[in-house]
Order: sequence, then structure tokens, then C-alpha cells
Amino acid sequence: MDGVGAGAGSHQELVQAMWCEVLGVTSVDADDDFFELGGHSLAALRLSARAREVLGLEISLDSFFDDPTFGGLVEAVQRASASGSAPPVPAPASPHRDAATPSTSRLSPAPVRPPVAQRHLATSVYFFSSQDRGANSGYDLVLAAAREADALGYEAVWTPERHFQEFGAHYPNPSVLSAALAAVTSSLHVRAGSVVPALHDPIRLVEEWSLVDQLSHGRVGVSFAPGFHPNDFALAPSRFADRRERFVTDVTTVQRLWEERVTRTVDGTGRESDLTLFPTPVNRRLPTWITATSSEETFALAGQLGANVLTALLAMSTEDLERRIRTYRQAREQAGHDPSTGRVTLMIHCYVGESESMVEEVCQDPFLEYLRSHTQLLAALTRALPEEGIDLDHARPSDVDTILRRSYRRFREERSLMGSQAAVTQRCLGLRDAGVDEVAALVDFGITKGQVIGSLRRLAAVRDTVNGTAKDDR
Repeated sequence: MDGVGAGAGSHQELVQAMWCEVLGVTSVDADDDFFELGGHSLAALRLSARAREVLGLEISLDSFFDDPTFGGLVEAVQRASASGSAPPVPAPASPHRDAATPSTSRLSPAPVRPPVAQRHLATSVYFFSSQDRGANSGYDLVLAAAREADALGYEAVWTPERHFQEFGAHYPNPSVLSAALAAVTSSLHVRAGSVVPALHDPIRLVEEWSLVDQLSHGRVGVSFAPGFHPNDFALAPSRFADRRERFVTDVTTVQRLWEERVTRTVDGTGRESDLTLFPTPVNRRLPTWITATSSEETFALAGQLGANVLTALLAMSTEDLERRIRTYRQAREQAGHDPSTGRVTLMIHCYVGESESMVEEVCQDPFLEYLRSHTQLLAALTRALPEEGIDLDHARPSDVDTILRRSYRRFREERSLMGSQAAVTQRCLGLRDAGVDEVAALVDFGITKGQVIGSLRRLAAVRDTVNGTAKDDR
């Protein structure tokens, strides 16, 4: 193309046009940093594709990430033009050879701070697998981990509701799985995160979870979310469009039916009749969470309803989460609920290892595949938006691998409990100080059952250290 043989000035003008197009800006300086201007990894992929289309040059993402300034991009384009090819693209690295090993600056094994007595940090285990193995489905991992968590003094086991997708394929009905978990545990609470009430008849929801409450002797809990995936609403297609507007009504209807146990409805003959719901649950009120991923309005809604909160760091930093928790507490107080009560549960990917090198050995390859299968999580980590329409299926494999490695590094550093016991202890102290009451460790991202069990044991030791209850004989 014309751009290949153009001079440096022409290159700079073309690169400037592409830069402004991708970032939505009107001017640029040599020192402008792509990521500081709101760019992210998937947007960088688009910039690389535009260089290929406009200039006929291959610019590797690795070279761009090394110097993500406008001036650095112009130099990379000039080098590629002079050589007639892009800078060499490294092959996907193994955990033994990856030169860009994740920084552990935020999970470094620094001396442990003395525990703060103001809040107790509970630990739970959370499942959301990306793998469907057919007959060898992996429910044995769920049951084994629940038994181990029960013995280690964990507070709860969480399972989601997912439909018609391989990611989370194990979990189309959390009440069924919770019934099994209730039968193999004695003190572990069995909770769903998250149930979409618009997909269900509220009477059936109350019946099913009342049964689980009976089986577990009062250990149930349910987090509700309005839902987002159109395919899920194949179960209730007429409820998709107004799912958010009706969400509060759906939740409060379930809560009311749980408490009152009687409802007036139309029977099979078309007559109105009063029905009594059975079985009678152990809990007089349904322990309720509201799932809030990042929206400050949803945190406030949970506070107004007097509900607990189930959240995650996928779209937030710890500082963002701390601000949202303050909003939640203020909303509770303004609605007449005790602001000191109400539980904030944080779902967070977790593997606690004996050393940082062990964590890298165990986690890197499984988590890269996990990210590859979970495009929504990948978009959250790269801060991409759904409407941007970036298609990884048509990107160069080397660029996809670069994005995955970069996302994994950021995830380990900022938004997970992947690290040594000392490092995870520091992270948990920070989360507790931010207002988190319960860490729900997501464990089924591709590591083995033995690795999950070992991590749960080490996380229990972390919890005891954070809470000042560690025992020498643990």
C-alpha cells in the first residue's frame, strides 16, 4: 500500500489518524500514553489491526506494550517499515520460561500487619467453572471442596445460576445442587449467587429454597440479579425487556411469599384460590443478597432493601469497592436499617500457594485457558465495553496470547487472591479494611482437585491470621 513506502512524516500523520480514531481524541502529543488516555488491551488490538489495514505492516502488541506512547508507536511503525516486517512476535510462554512473570508488587510477601479487631473476615468457597466434561462433569470437585471447607470452618459454599453456555455449564439450577451440598455438610451455609428471579415462578422459588432450608437446618442464602443474557430468557422470553424495572418487585415478592406462606392465585379451573406454600422453612426470613458488580446505584439499592451484597473486583479496584461499600452502608442507614449490619461478600479468584513460584507454576496455564473461554471476564480485565464489538476470533493468535498474558498479570497483581500465604494475608487485610465481610474464593478455574483442597487449607490459615485466631497446631 502507499503507506509502506511513505516517509517518516507520512507515517506519523497516518499513525496519528489511527490513534485518534481508536481513542476518540482530536489531538496527540509524542508522550501521550495510550492506556492513560482510556485505551485497553483490546483497543490496542484494534490499533494493530488498523496498522495492518492502512500501512500493510505488522506491529506486535508486545512491542507496543513495551512503549505505549504515541511516539513509541511511530518508532515501531518506522522500524517495521524499514525492515519490511514487524518486530518478532514471541511464542506463547510456558510458566517456566515466561520472561514477563507477573509482578507481585500488590501481593508481595511483606511483613504481616497486626490484625485489626474491628471486623471479622469470613471465608467461603465459590464455584463458576468454565469446563463441561460430560459424564465426568466435575461435581466431585464441588462436593469434595464443600466437605473440606465445612471441616475448615468456612462460612458458606456458593453456586451460580447459568443456562445454555459452556462457561458455568454445571450450574443450571443452584437449588438442586444446594440440596446435595446440604446433605454432605453440617455447618457450611449453602448459597446461590446469583438467581435471576425473572426466569422463575416466585412460588416455585420459595418452594425449592424452603426445601433446601429444611434439608440444611436453616443454612440457605440467595443472591438475586436481574440477568443480562438474552439466551437465559428463553425460559421466560416476555420478561427480558423490562427485567431491570421489575427486579425490585420480583425480589420483594419472593421475600413476602417466604414470610407469609400464603398467596392468592388462579388454579387450573380458572378460579381464584388461596394456596399455602410448603415445606415451612427454618428461617423466618429468606437471607437475601443483591448482586452488584460495579454500579453504585445497585449498592445503594441493596442498602435500601436491607439486603446483603454479593460483589466482585472484575470491574472495580479495591478503592472503587471501598467507596461502593460506603454508599451501601449510608443507604442502609437512610432506609432505617442498622448500617453496621448487612454483609458484603466478595467473590474473588483464589489460589494460595506455598510460594510465588508455586502459584505461577499452578495457575498460569489454567487461568490463561480460563480467560480464553470467558470473553466477558477478559473484556472486564481489559476494560473493554460490549458495544465495541472487538472480535478475538479473527485476531492473530500471537496478539491474542499477548492480551491474555497481560490480562493475567494484571489480574494476579490487582484483582485476585493468587499468591503465597504471606501475600494473600496482606491482600485480605486490605480487603477487610475496605469493608469486606466475607471472601468467597472462586476455585474452579481449571486447577486440579488436590490443588483446590491444598489452597483451601492455606486460605483457612490466612483467615485465622487475619482474624487473630491462628493456632499453632493448625
